[in-house]
Amino acid sequence: ITINGQLLTGHFGIDAIGISDSNEPIAVEINITDEINNDYVPIALGSNVNSEYNELRPLIAPEANTLFFSRQNHPDNMGGVKDDEDIWFSERDSITGYWKKAVNPGRPLNNNGPNFISSISSDGQAMLLLLGNAYYSKNKMTQGVSMSTKNPDGTWAKPKNLDIANDYNLSPKANYFLTSDMKTIVMSVERKDSYGDRDLYVVFLREDGSWTQPLNMGPQINSAAEDGAPFLASDGKTMFFSSKGFSGYGGYDIYLSRRLDDTWTKWSEPENLGAGFNSREDDIFFNFTENDEYAYFPEVLMPIPTSIK
Repeated sequence: ITINGQLLTGHFGIDAIGISDSNEPIAVEINITDEINNDYVPIALGSNVNSEYNELRPLIAPEANTLFFSRQNHPDNMGGVKDDEDIWFSERDSITGYWKKAVNPGRPLNNNGPNFISSISSDGQAMLLLLGNAYYSKNKMTQGVSMSTKNPDGTWAKPKNLDIANDYNLSPKANYFLTSDMKTIVMSVERKDSYGDRDLYVVFLREDGSWTQPLNMGPQINSAAEDGAPFLASDGKTMFFSSKGFSGYGGYDIYLSRRLDDTWTKWSEPENLGAGFNSREDDIFFNFTENDEYAYFPEVLMPIPTSIK
């Protein structure tokens, strides 16, 4: 038996091999949802949004006319080409409907460190960004989560760090999602009670403005591998997320699951979105517009960069 790993990108190790004595091949069954139409043609957002650099984490604002995303190692990032990730945005032209040239908003959202938006909400008066780091001095950040609100003059307020009880993360990576009522955050972090790598957790807003200790969302939705990039649809129950731990097409695949009660620990069996959305590469950061009419996601091209569709 010869095992050839050259078809896989990156570095991999083999820790176990199972050999069947059956003459019949073992089929890998993927639990594909029948609720998503895979018969579609993705439309790239064009050169005003996509560039020769990596574009990641697309998020559409509630009014559907502003698209935020991350751009890696671009010369116009705050730290230049050595800056791993900055927040950028593009606005939709009200006449043509096309996206305008993307802009880096600068400080206070961006600094020389990795900056990214995890979620966008609105209180009916102002847009609010959930940021995937805790901000301190000019260029200093730590693991954590913060919020910034758009001022009436179009500028952004200094990010305010959130106070989450017993907040820690054993992974260098994290994802977050803020519900539309701004009272619940779903997070992807690794903690001592994780089932494997990063798991999905939930925290709830307290009356004093602080947040509860992260609660693991359970073994139905968390696998022995990495689970991340959560996004809740407008019904507040249907969650899309990416995982390496369920049967799929390769790398991260995108799945959907439904919350079954208000404990946030009981979920339906995760269903794969199918080959129309998933590939042999990493498929992550899938999200809908507020009316669930359009989906935005980065598509991995071989070789890189990624582009947003």
